[in-house]
Amino acid sequence: MYGAAIAFGTTLVVSNGIGPAGAGEFFRLMALFAIATSTAVFGADTGLVRTISAQNALGRYSAIPRLIRYAVLPPLALSLGITAVACIYSVAVPMPHEYAVALRMSALFVIVAAVMSVYFGALRGLNHVVTFTVMQNVLLPTLRFGAIALVVFASGHLLDLVFAWTLPVAATALLTLWVVESYMPRSKDRPQSEAAATTPQESAHSFWTFSSARGVATIVETILEWIDVLTVTTVLGPAAGGVYGAVNRCVRVGTMVEHTGRIVTGPSISAALATQNIDRARQIFLATTRVLTAISWPFYLTLAAFGPTLLGFFGKGFEEGAGILWVICPAAMLSMSAGGVQSILLMSGKSRWQLLNKLSSLAVAIILNVALVPLWGLYGAVTAWASALLIDTFLASYQVFRLVGIRTSLTEMAPALTLGALVPLGCSFVVLTVVGQGLLGLVLYVILLAPSYVALLYYFRTQLGIERFLASRKGGGKGAGTRSALAHQLSIQGENTMSKLSATTDAPAVSLREQLHRVWRHKMIVIITIVVCTLIAVAFSFLAPPKYTAKSSVLVNPLVTDPAAGGNANSLKVDISTESRAAGSREVADKAADNLRSEGVDTDSKLTDKLMNSTKVVPTSQTAVLDIEVSDSNAKRSAQYANAIAKAYLEVRQNNLKETITDSVKKLDAQIKQLEDEDKNNNGNANSAKISQMRERRNQIQLTSTVGGRVLTEAQPPKKATGLGHRKTALAGVGTGLLLGVLIAYVYDRMMRTVGYSDRLKDLGIPVQTVRPRSSDEDTLLLMRRIGSPDGNLRASNISGIVIVSDSPALADQLHRQLYRTIPSGKAYFTDYPALSKVLEHYSPEQVIESNEIPMVINLADEAPLSTLLRLSEACRVCLVPVGELSSRAQVRELFSHLRTLENTVSIAIFMDTDPEKEKVDGATA
Repeated sequence: MYGAAIAFGTTLVVSNGIGPAGAGEFFRLMALFAIATSTAVFGADTGLVRTISAQNALGRYSAIPRLIRYAVLPPLALSLGITAVACIYSVAVPMPHEYAVALRMSALFVIVAAVMSVYFGALRGLNHVVTFTVMQNVLLPTLRFGAIALVVFASGHLLDLVFAWTLPVAATALLTLWVVESYMPRSKDRPQSEAAATTPQESAHSFWTFSSARGVATIVETILEWIDVLTVTTVLGPAAGGVYGAVNRCVRVGTMVEHTGRIVTGPSISAALATQNIDRARQIFLATTRVLTAISWPFYLTLAAFGPTLLGFFGKGFEEGAGILWVICPAAMLSMSAGGVQSILLMSGKSRWQLLNKLSSLAVAIILNVALVPLWGLYGAVTAWASALLIDTFLASYQVFRLVGIRTSLTEMAPALTLGALVPLGCSFVVLTVVGQGLLGLVLYVILLAPSYVALLYYFRTQLGIERFLASRKGGGKGAGTRSALAHQLSIQGENTMSKLSATTDAPAVSLREQLHRVWRHKMIVIITIVVCTLIAVAFSFLAPPKYTAKSSVLVNPLVTDPAAGGNANSLKVDISTESRAAGSREVADKAADNLRSEGVDTDSKLTDKLMNSTKVVPTSQTAVLDIEVSDSNAKRSAQYANAIAKAYLEVRQNNLKETITDSVKKLDAQIKQLEDEDKNNNGNANSAKISQMRERRNQIQLTSTVGGRVLTEAQPPKKATGLGHRKTALAGVGTGLLLGVLIAYVYDRMMRTVGYSDRLKDLGIPVQTVRPRSSDEDTLLLMRRIGSPDGNLRASNISGIVIVSDSPALADQLHRQLYRTIPSGKAYFTDYPALSKVLEHYSPEQVIESNEIPMVINLADEAPLSTLLRLSEACRVCLVPVGELSSRAQVRELFSHLRTLENTVSIAIFMDTDPEKEKVDGATA
């Protein structure tokens, strides 16, 4: 919490010190630095948490330095490559000199940040979690805050800010290296027990096999956090990026609530799932969801209702982002009301599902950012952000509700939803109606909301589940030390990607390659989507009129706002962010339109609106230069428009300065006349000295320059149209179609109601054996080996029989015949439910199985009642469930939920790849 709070304070200092444009440049470098660091580390820190903890527990202390070498060397190489690419890019691509230097400097510190992150993982693996927390969440952000504040008050230059942001990384890294070295075990390796001796040594291959999977997840999450900020800054300019970045930081403050909830309840949820106590896990999840909703909804409603006032704390110009809060805040509220679904996925061993959800969200974010930001500006970016957030929430909620089996109802959530919505809405309505926006209104709102809401939370604490939420902290162990150890174990479990919890869920780890293979099963969806998107892109490139963009650069001179008060214009600083908004104002567009009409260039009655929609003013950070870009379907006209806007802007500034000088002269003339009248009435000259000074000042004011700036570079008609061109547009269509096709195929695969293929049953934790048409005899022998009777002698294997049950009688008959051919003659008695039902009228299922000397293979198909099925399965000790592509996934899952309750019973789903021709032959043979 401290780290997040001080990071937010750092954002406030930066935005107030350098304005939206400077903050936008700074946010862009922060985003690139975070993504580059995540890419360089590539999960090595998580790998060290897992492997060092394991080797430490086994007493293999000498392996720890080797593990650290495994973890450090690849990130070093990756970070060196990233640094080289960034330096080459900063030289090869035209950009402001100051930004290029800042980019190179931040790239150099990626190497240091990568090493620091790896050693942070070593600290956690050595079980020094408190030290790690102090280093990462207290020391580093505090040093950054202090350095940033010092630079902002001293100079405010972008290069100095980057240096202040990255230098604490070097200091923290050096301290971390020293701390890790001091914590390294000095003891000799402990003697290995028999169980420990069989545990294989960790190799570089096994280390990076695990770490790379978590590395991909970390990179995806980092890109998701910053993709919209980068897009806005690149497309709309640094000033818009600064405003959007401030909104981004505000909204993400609310995620601290969810993060805290995950830490508090994570150990209890993990323990409940590990012991298969689904009911307790559901109760904790429900209590957590209620508390998250009750706390986060008032925060986001406050943020939306008082957006202009709250964003005003960041500085002048940031209040322009208040409108987009009404888009993202409702999406964030829906996400919070889903509860800790991410924690449930992680603790139930479904981290790869979580990764695929994030990849889906990233695909949506990239597509919508590229498509909507040029059209809708900030609203396009926030729409992409909200869509990605809701996609991730929907997928995770569906998986937790339908596949894991933990869900909440609207009735149970009603108290938290009602309280979290009505109270802040009522308070804000009263305050905004009576007082309105502003600091006073915000203060009154807090005074009205805080005590009333806290009182209601306390009064309804039982209905809201607050008591259960707080009590969940006590379920992990005895005493604070045990809870701390369990919390650390939880962090390792969550990062272990199913390595610990897979034993509980029986769900094998699924590689990314296998997931892509699953998506490729629906390749026609992917191919059709690619073709459609490519055709749309090609048609758009040919049918859409070409766009030409011309640019005019203007040097802005500082204005003396009150010449009568004195002051040297040359000593004043230009607020380039304010000037960029002034250059894009309707007043300037009106003036430019009048000039164009008078010159006969364009007589369109709606020319002002046309100019405003096609003009983009880009301020150059830390300079007094404005780049005025105008796009139009005609190359010559775009240059004329750009020059007209530049000229009109300078004229408007000049007129404003003239008006200021005229007003100042009039005020001085009035004061001089007043003093002269006093002397005349008094027949004296007591005010002659003052009059002389005022006349001298008046003369100085009249000599003040009225030149508001000058055009540095006039716009020239561009020779090439902006845009990708036909070929690149087609390639973009292919890429978009591929991403969208994979997303649609993945969602379709997850939403299928049928089994489809065997891996979908593995996702549910159901043991599966595949029987293929062309190798059915071999597959059946493997099945017999799996149930513990490789030679088919069931009695010798202590198996009383085999029950076959399926919603498809044809599949049940096929497996029944297959077992008949595989099990040796005389070793089993084959029957079906119609024949057995007559016996069951007089004897119980257990008596029937026990009284038969020869094990029975019973084909129940879909005829037997559930109770009879379960009793026969428990008596026989083996239950086989043949399924096919069209079998109902929900029915199979429900059946195995009952079969799992049976003791000493092997239950396996048999996926039958049916072959009609072979089935006919089998039937004839039988």
